[in-house]
Amino acid sequence: MTLKDIKAPADYAELSACLDLAYWAINRLSKVAYWHYGITGDEQKPLYEAQTAISRISRSMAAEKITNDPEHKQDWIDVIYGCMPYYTDRGPLFWMKHDEMVKLLNLAEREL
Repeated sequence: MTLKDIKAPADYAELSACLDLAYWAINRLSKVAYWHYGITGDEQKPLYEAQTAISRISRSMAAEKITNDPEHKQDWIDVIYGCMPYYTDRGPLFWMKHDEMVKLLNLAEREL
């Protein structure tokens, strides 16, 4: 799915969930890098830049949809505020099943 494919609020909700997952995974990877490997500062800069890019994409996508679809403006506002990523450890993945979380963390550690 690309930004051009987003025609309806439900499409936005799906992509927003993916962005939130990506943001959270990068955040977790950053913590694993620090806690387990002592990676700090400039070595983590690419992770911070990726998080900033995800945040920027989500905000610009929301602004574009609210501005360019005035007929459904309130629908877009409702779904966007309902889906806007929290960008914290207590985002949607806070409710992820424990075994799924362990798999994600193991994958993150292997990638380091």
